[in-house]
Amino acid sequence: MVNAVMRGTTAVAGVGETPYYKRGTSGKPALELALRAIVAASEDAGIHPSEIDGFVSYGSERNDGQRMMPALGTKELRFGALVWTHGGGIPGALGLAASAIVTGQADVVAVYRAMSEKGGQRLRVDVAQDDTAAQHLVNGLDAPAQMCALRSTRLIEAEGVPARTLRDMALASYYHARRNPRAIGRDTPLDETSYEESRWISEPYHLFGCSRESDAGAAVILVSAQRAKDLAQPPAYLLGAPTGAVRGWGMIEENQTPYWSSGFHGFCTLESAGDFITFDNLIASGGRLLVNTSGGNLADGFIHGMSLVNEAVRQVRGTSVNQVPDAALSLMTGGPGDPVVSTALLGTEATL
Repeated sequence: MVNAVMRGTTAVAGVGETPYYKRGTSGKPALELALRAIVAASEDAGIHPSEIDGFVSYGSERNDGQRMMPALGTKELRFGALVWTHGGGIPGALGLAASAIVTGQADVVAVYRAMSEKGGQRLRVDVAQDDTAAQHLVNGLDAPAQMCALRSTRLIEAEGVPARTLRDMALASYYHARRNPRAIGRDTPLDETSYEESRWISEPYHLFGCSRESDAGAAVILVSAQRAKDLAQPPAYLLGAPTGAVRGWGMIEENQTPYWSSGFHGFCTLESAGDFITFDNLIASGGRLLVNTSGGNLADGFIHGMSLVNEAVRQVRGTSVNQVPDAALSLMTGGPGDPVVSTALLGTEATL
């Protein structure tokens, strides 16, 4: 059943992010990065940070709202929540924030994520300690790339999806990053040869086919659709943000059905994947399915996917460095390595 109750009732009014630093080089704790991102998002919206009365994040976020209240000047904390899953949860976090606004539990909600090795740990260690199954750890699988690699190998070896599709996805991401002054990969030229010659991380993933762990913070400010119309930026209306897992998925490690699934509906079939997932079809100059227009997790910066939300908002506003002409809708997906995944669809006023 499609839940249309909250469709278009809330909107992203502000986006903010810190620079994306190479892992461990920011010299700043994650709490500071989270605060800087939230303040930037508030300024973008034209809202004073003290008006924020709700905080939502996901996965292993440790910068909870009550720790940030003094620095933000928060008048009252009325809502605070965390979506269980890691990178699979970020679009769903928008839905959770929207539910708080629609039900009157909060008026201004910050949805955010921040990561830093200063005072923290590497992503793979953080995730492994939190919820990686013992059967993975005892067999030497302690990184998300290793677990995703198992499923990608099944796609290639058993389902016939060309390995080239992984390369073309990476090439498209770095192509877009070259025009993004914020992207960590903006100065990294990448072509078929340099991709294929880069070292393996976890076969079939080469170095450039894996996310760049970053020190950074990113945030968006969500308000009611009515209030968003009177703020500084064009609203990006939240049309839907479901979270969940279908039968045969969920927390049944290495037994998901089908095993190669990411938990989403697709844009093509297994048989047509080779023809559809091509470099030319994924880039902003003429492609039919433009992806990672900021560079994405691969070439922009990686903080469990939060930067993708900011880019989805920029596409709806018409301000992306790789803008899709006349974009009215922008889809962000969270996953695929988590047992619970989510999506968020943002749109312009014309889509309501």
